[in-house]
Amino acid sequence: KFNLFLLYGENEGLKKDIKEEIKVALKNKDDGMEYNTLYEDEILNNEENFYESIYSGSLFGSGKIITINNASDKIIDLPILPTVASCVSVASSSIISLYG
Repeated sequence: KFNLFLLYGENEGLKKDIKEEIKVALKNKDDGMEYNTLYEDEILNNEENFYESIYSGSLFGSGKIITINNASDKIIDLPILPTVASCVSVASSSIISLYG
């Protein structure tokens, strides 16, 4: 099971609406979800801190929704993103090249 949504394109309003719909749908399913927003450069500059935030448990939350803004092909290469069962990642980018 993969827990990664990739939103890309130039329509920022549509991406914002889709991110909000994902957030609302997941929170309706499980009210204990935590929501975090990060930028790709924050993650790449401190991957260890990012991994700790994913794996750290919460006293109140049952899972995490992580939105990654300004994503590129570099973020897709992180092996952790689609594999943590209690974590849903939403990567957002204006243009992303998956073929180098």
